[in-house]
Amino acid sequence: MLSAMTEAQLLQECRTECQQMVAEIEALLEGASPEQLQAAMGPKSWHSLQIVDHFVRAHGPYLEACRPVAAQAPAGDGQEVKLKFFTRMVVRQMRKGTVPALPNLVPPPTPAENIVQTWRDLERNTDEVWASLQGKSLSHQEFRNPELRIVRMHLADWVEIRRRHLAYHLPQFRARLKC
Repeated sequence: MLSAMTEAQLLQECRTECQQMVAEIEALLEGASPEQLQAAMGPKSWHSLQIVDHFVRAHGPYLEACRPVAAQAPAGDGQEVKLKFFTRMVVRQMRKGTVPALPNLVPPPTPAENIVQTWRDLERNTDEVWASLQGKSLSHQEFRNPELRIVRMHLADWVEIRRRHLAYHLPQFRARLKC
C-alpha cells in the first residue's frame, strides 16, 4: 500500500491521481444528458448527481477541518508516511467495497441545482490547499476527524482518504455515464 513512501511522495501521487479522477468525472458529467445524470443503476443505488452531492457532503467538512492545520504546517517532506489505524481500516474497507455512508453523508433524491459547480469549487479549493502543502509536514498535528469526532487524524490521512474515496466512486460514474 504505502510502504516506505515519504509524505512528499504521498502528496504528489495523490494530488496527481485526484486531478486525473476529477477531470474524468467532470468530462463524464459534461457529456451526459439530464436523463443520464439522474439514472440510478438500481433501486438502492445513487444516480450521478447524488454521488456528486455525496462528495460535497463528505469532502467539504474535511477541507474546512484541514485548511487551518495545513496553514500551520511546518517544513518537512522527508518523513515516512504513517497513517492512523482508522484510515488504514477505511481504506481496507473501500477496497472491499463495504463502506456504508454515514447518515449525514447520504444525499437527497434531488440534489441542489448547482451541486456540480459546488463540487467543482470544492475540488479546486482542495487542490489549492494540497499545492500549498508541498514541502511541508503532513503529520505535524493531530486533529479530529470532522465526521467521526472521536477519531484523530493527520493531513496525510485526509490526502489518502480523499484519493481512495474518489477512486471508490469513479467506476460508478463510468457505469452510469457511458458517453
